[in-house]
Amino acid sequence: ALYGSQFTPSGFSLNASGLSNGTYQITAYGHNPSNGTFNAFSAVGVTIQGPVPIPRITVDLPYSNSTNGRTFIVTGWAIDFGAPTGTGVDMVHVWASPSGGGADIFLGAATYGLSRPDVGSAFGSSRYTPSGFSLTAVLPPGNYTITAYMHSLVSGSFNNAASATNVTILASVPQGNIDSPTTGIRPRPFGLSGWAADTGATSGTGVDVVHVWAFPVGGA
Repeated sequence: ALYGSQFTPSGFSLNASGLSNGTYQITAYGHNPSNGTFNAFSAVGVTIQGPVPIPRITVDLPYSNSTNGRTFIVTGWAIDFGAPTGTGVDMVHVWASPSGGGADIFLGAATYGLSRPDVGSAFGSSRYTPSGFSLTAVLPPGNYTITAYMHSLVSGSFNNAASATNVTILASVPQGNIDSPTTGIRPRPFGLSGWAADTGATSGTGVDVVHVWAFPVGGA
């Protein structure tokens, strides 16, 4: 419309990729076949900026100020909201720091990508559902800070962490429950079942026998 219809097919287009973050002068040169030179050009200043990391991580277990056996589970979730797709996280490493000082203890790389529909629902996108992590850890008795570090695909680094503080590990943490019978009237005879474990055990259940007693409520 400006120069006449002969110039209508004059447009060009290019999908530019591969530039690192930074500021550039982008110049387009037009080649003139009549004289064999690039004698038409236009330039524009452009700043290339990739996704900005927005990392977030939470440790659900163990709780701060909790008491646990030597074998315990570390769970939580991690997301980098700056990622254009997916959760933006590819791994979570878990460490224990002794409260009395000393070298930190690497507990391991957690299994990442576990289903957390509550997280996906909370942030309004199903792509955040596979953001859970879990690790079964073993520590000697003592008091620790348990810290989970998330590795971001946006920054390419471990860019955020969350901790459970004042976590006490005991050599013996006996636990159990009677599942059946429940409170109420029962015929004679009746079945009794439940479970027992000492979560301070480094292997097995930590229990080798269960004795069952009946205590008459009225005495005797």
